Amino acid sequence: MKILVFGKDGQLGKAFHQTLDEYLLLPQDSNSQPSVQYVGRAQCDLTNEQAVTSLLNEFQPNLIINASAYTAVDKAETEVDLAFAVNERAPEIMAEYAVQHGAAFLHYSTDYVFDGEKYGFYLEDDLRNPLGIYGKSKATGEEAIVKAFASSSDQSVGTGQYAILRTSWVYGDGGNFIRTILRLAKDREELRVIEDQY
Repeated sequence: MKILVFGKDGQLGKAFHQTLDEYLLLPQDSNSQPSVQYVGRAQCDLTNEQAVTSLLNEFQPNLIINASAYTAVDKAETEVDLAFAVNERAPEIMAEYAVQHGAAFLHYSTDYVFDGEKYGFYLEDDLRNPLGIYGKSKATGEEAIVKAFASSSDQSVGTGQYAILRTSWVYGDGGNFIRTILRLAKDREELRVIEDQY
C-alpha cells in the first residue's frame, strides 16, 4: 500500500507522520520506494493544479490523506483566491484522482462549515452554512469531493472510497490556542476569550 499524506508541516500532518512511523508497519514496495510519502509546501504547491496532479500521477497512492489546508481564518477574508485554491480546488483534484484510480481518500475539514446556530452537536449530514470565506472554502471543498465520488458510480473506473472528517479546536505541538492563552496571560492583565465553543 502506498500512502500519500498532504500537509506534513501542519499539526495534523505532523501527527500523522509521528503516528504512522511509530505504529504502522508498512512493507516497502517492490520498486523500493517508501510506502508513505509526506508532502508539505516545499514539495508541492497546492495552488498549482499541475503540481498536485503530477505528484499524484508520479507516486500513484492507494490512499490519499489530505491534512493540508489554508487555515488563516481572518486572512482568508482578503486572500479569497488562495483559500479556495487550497481548500476547494486541491482536494477536488485529489478526489478526482482517487475516483479515477480506485484510491481511498481521507480529507480533513472543519466545523467552520456550520454557522454555530444549532443547539447541541452537529451531525455529519446537517446543512452546511459557513459564515466566512474560510468556512465557505472548506464547505465547497467538501462538496467537490462528494460530487467527484458521486459521479464515479456512472463511470467504468475504480471508484475508491472516501471519508471527510471535521475537526475543531485542533491542538498539539507547536502553536495552538492553549499556548497562545498561556503566553498572553503572562503579558496582559485581562484576556477576552470566546465562551461558546466546546
